[in-house]
Amino acid sequence: MRYLAVILVVATVAASTAFAQQIASPTCRPLSDVTADTTARDIASLTRSCVDQGDPRTAIQLYLTYSTYILFDQQRVKDESAHLIVGELNSWILTGYDFNQMKNIKVWVDKLRDPDSAYLKETCAGVLALGPPTYRPDYMIKRGMQPRKTDDDWRTRNFDPDFAWDHAVHGLNPCPRP
Repeated sequence: MRYLAVILVVATVAASTAFAQQIASPTCRPLSDVTADTTARDIASLTRSCVDQGDPRTAIQLYLTYSTYILFDQQRVKDESAHLIVGELNSWILTGYDFNQMKNIKVWVDKLRDPDSAYLKETCAGVLALGPPTYRPDYMIKRGMQPRKTDDDWRTRNFDPDFAWDHAVHGLNPCPRP
């Protein structure tokens, strides 16, 4: 039994390492450089890059954008097994930092949590200006285990993009309504 636990741990670490290696490590860019066709997976990579490159302010802005996009994608992709990529991406973005990096990230997370914060308002205005994602969420669709019959059978039946966007921005994330 103990042997099985060790195998599971090794397999999980290997899978996480392989997953992380599949993601490019671009140069940190501001939220204003992100477009509606930048995938949640790519925004996750930008987020990680900003932390690694010493810009936690931008990293947290990008993280909220990533979070909004991935929550929108979860609502439009019907295969719940495909949603497991959210945990993988969150784990990849949020682990492996040293004490000082975490301390610096926390400063901006606290500002994002303050409903009266100018930083929260600025970040949410940037996310709202982007609008909902325009890309096809292949990064998520390909992770799904549900059998596929057509190229478009990944979509949630009766998906309401306006509701999904509002729910991702204001219901699940902390952006105040304008």
